[in-house]
Amino acid sequence: DSECHTNVRDGNLDNSSDVELRLSNEVATVRSSHLAQTGEMSQNSSRAESTAVERDEPYVGQEFESEAAAHAFYNAYGMRMGFIPRVSNLSRSRLDKSIIGRTWNEHTRIQVQELTKQLLVERKRSASYRGIIDILFKHIEDHTHYLSEKVQNIADCVKEIASEGKSVKSSNTLGNKL
Repeated sequence: DSECHTNVRDGNLDNSSDVELRLSNEVATVRSSHLAQTGEMSQNSSRAESTAVERDEPYVGQEFESEAAAHAFYNAYGMRMGFIPRVSNLSRSRLDKSIIGRTWNEHTRIQVQELTKQLLVERKRSASYRGIIDILFKHIEDHTHYLSEKVQNIADCVKEIASEGKSVKSSNTLGNKL
């Protein structure tokens, strides 16, 4: 379970948002937005820009310019990895109801989980079918050995008869020409 904790103080998003996630490393480009004082994202209050990040995967201690930058990064990362980041806990100030903290959790789609389970069942089933087919071919091979020898003997006899027939025809044609 990966989690991302973002803190917002007094309704203001500061550049030193705390982000905690347990995963790995690489390189990516993140689309981030600087938000207005209220912390609400709208088309009028946000200014978008692209920011290069040193890693493709999150790491412990990673910092973002804003909460929106962190959210954009984890949305892109989640899409690549097959999950959706979602807010699991939202803390508001009792005084002015401004957002003071959020906890992000991994939200795996139910369809993906169901398909994964179905795939595992199919793999087990195909492995058992493969085992049955191998046993069947081994049984056929063991019990048709004598039959295959007889078929081979018949094929050899047919070849001999055919070659004798060719030699008889060639001797008849040679005798007619003389």
